Amino acid sequence: MVKKTLVGAGLLALMAFGLAAPAQAAGTSTAAASCSSGMYVKAKTNLKIRATPTTKSTALGVFPGGSRACNVAQGWGQNLDVCGEKSNVWQKIRYGSTTGWIPRACAIYP
Repeated sequence: MVKKTLVGAGLLALMAFGLAAPAQAAGTSTAAASCSSGMYVKAKTNLKIRATPTTKSTALGVFPGGSRACNVAQGWGQNLDVCGEKSNVWQKIRYGSTTGWIPRACAIYP
């Protein structure tokens, strides 16, 4: 019981700082289990998954650095200077049950 309480409190703290998605339970992996496109993308750093390709859109969840997701599509949106690159290209991904947009500059294609 104590262990579960501490894990739950830790998850709430991470959520408060925007480091964990609310739908993600502690101790579970939401990595892309199956990918119909067969193409995957890896996060260079922790990234917020956005509803549309702009930082002003709703954050749907978090794509943790080093994690792998299904590459769904590519599109254009807000121009950003992130991850050492200036670009307006965004990548649509599916990470667990969340589908949304991340800046392509912060993605690695293994």
